[in-house]
Amino acid sequence: MQWFRKQEDQDQDFVMFGEKRVDIPKLTVAKWKALFGKVETLPQLLLDVIASRQTSDFTATVLVGIQMAFDEIVELVAVLTELEPAWIEENVDHNELIQFISRTVQRNNLNEAAKKFLAPFGKLLQSKPVAGR
Repeated sequence: MQWFRKQEDQDQDFVMFGEKRVDIPKLTVAKWKALFGKVETLPQLLLDVIASRQTSDFTATVLVGIQMAFDEIVELVAVLTELEPAWIEENVDHNELIQFISRTVQRNNLNEAAKKFLAPFGKLLQSKPVAGR
């Protein structure tokens, strides 16, 4: 059945980049440090796109943002896979990149980790200031 095959595919601990098998990494502290060392423009790109929503530059900003985002995503995937960025650009399509990122998020339970990390900040933002402070 198609449904069972899809679930089976999602449970694999690797993806295929063309003919090359690429393992889904465990995000160790060392890998996190390497990732943060490579994150340069992605956060600012998101802010720029959001800020330009109501301007005439929106389309141009989005197109430039997509190009820059792909460059940064390739760099991040290169760090995680230990493959050369140039090889990734020449051999990996966007579906394979998305599949790799999705499985990395799943394997490392990043959605749950983000919720736990952000929970205290949400409580701080919701609390009302005490008079006199």
